[in-house]
Amino acid sequence: MLSGFGIEGDSADDISLSYLTRLEEEAEQQAAEKEKERREKEEEERVTAEATRASRLERNRSLFFPALSEAAEGHLQDVLRWRAQWKAVRSDRPDGLKRKDLGTLLPQSASEGIGWLNDEVVNEYLGSLVSRVKETRSRQSTSSVSDPPPPAWAVNSNWYNQIRTKGVASVSRWARRAKLDGERLLEAEVVLIPVNSTGNHWTLLVIRPKARSIEYLDSMGGGGSGIINAAKEYLAMTLGAKYNASEWSVETGRSPLQANGVDCGVFVCYNGLAAALGVNPTDAFTADDMARGRRVIAATLLHGSHTGPFDLPSRSRLTGA
Repeated sequence: MLSGFGIEGDSADDISLSYLTRLEEEAEQQAAEKEKERREKEEEERVTAEATRASRLERNRSLFFPALSEAAEGHLQDVLRWRAQWKAVRSDRPDGLKRKDLGTLLPQSASEGIGWLNDEVVNEYLGSLVSRVKETRSRQSTSSVSDPPPPAWAVNSNWYNQIRTKGVASVSRWARRAKLDGERLLEAEVVLIPVNSTGNHWTLLVIRPKARSIEYLDSMGGGGSGIINAAKEYLAMTLGAKYNASEWSVETGRSPLQANGVDCGVFVCYNGLAAALGVNPTDAFTADDMARGRRVIAATLLHGSHTGPFDLPSRSRLTGA
C-alpha cells in the first residue's frame, strides 16, 4: 500500500504491479539487447575466422599445387602416351616406377583402371617427400652428434598388413633399418605410414614421436581404431621402457573428405605433405584440388624428387609471414 503518497487500497496495488512489470520489461529488454550484441559479435568473429581460413587455404593451395611448366606438362603427356607399360618412367632408375604405375594416377584408358593409386606410387611419393625433409633439416641442424636420428621416416605401405597377419614382432627390425630403433625414435618429428588394409581404401597414420602424438587421417571420415591400436603396440615394442602410454595423444578427423570413390590415395599423399610441413590439411586443400593434385604428383615423380619446381615451401611462405 502506498499510503504515504495519499494512495491506498487497490489503486496502490495496481501501481506497484505496474512498476514491477515495467522493471521486468526493462530487464528483459536489456537482456535481449545483450544477447543481440553477443550474437552479432559471434557472427562477426565467425565471418572473420572464415575469411582468414579462406585466405590461408588459397595461399597454401598455391604452394601445394604449383602450376606445371610447359616443359613439365609436355613431358608428362609424352610419358602417358607410351604403350610400353613396364618401361621405367625415369631412365636413371630402371628398377623404379613404371608407366603402368603412372597409369593408376592418370589412367588413359579403361584398361588402366579408374584412378586407384597403387602401392608403388604412394610409397615413392612419400619416400621422396621424406628424403627432402631430411635434406632440409640436415642443412638447418646445428647438432654436433655424428649420427643423429633422422627427423622423418616414410614407412612402407605393407606395415599394417604385416602386423595384422603376422603380429607386431614381424616389423620389429624396420625402425633399425631406418636408424630409428629404440629411444632414437623419440627424436623423430614425423613418421608417415600409408595404410591400405582392405585393398580398396588408402588412409594415413601419422606418428609424431617428439610431440608424443598419433594421428589417423581418413578422407572417408573413419576412426581407424584398429590401426591406432597397432601404432600403440608398435611404439610399446620399439620404445620398451621409454614408452609411457599416458604421454601420447590421439587425434582423428582432420583430413578433408573425398568427393568420390577413387581419390583416397591422392589424399594420402597430400595429407602426408601437410603432416611433414606441420600444416592442418583442412587449411591446404579440399576434394576440389584432387584432379590437379594427380598431375602435380605425377610430374613430381617424373622429376624424381621434391626439388626445383616441386620443392617444399618454407615455413614463412606457409604462414604468410
